[in-house]
Amino acid sequence: TLRLLSYGDCYVGNDSGISHLASAMGIGTVAIFGVTDHVVYRPVGIRSEILISPGQSFKQPTCESVEDVFNTVREMLNV
Repeated sequence: TLRLLSYGDCYVGNDSGISHLASAMGIGTVAIFGVTDHVVYRPVGIRSEILISPGQSFKQPTCESVEDVFNTVREMLNV
């Protein structure tokens, strides 16, 4: 898993251990959270962004469509 992650410039995934690995490796990481508390469980890397599923009470950008994820990745990669 680590070797595969090292080939990427950006990782998109859910609130999982692999998101934490990518973030810890310095890879741009977009983690999508459902009901899990992002304040406690978010990846802590400097290049990590989180998106929250709609309907949650958190004051974070929501992930209402694939386009939201795509735009977050584009901003992260500066394209």
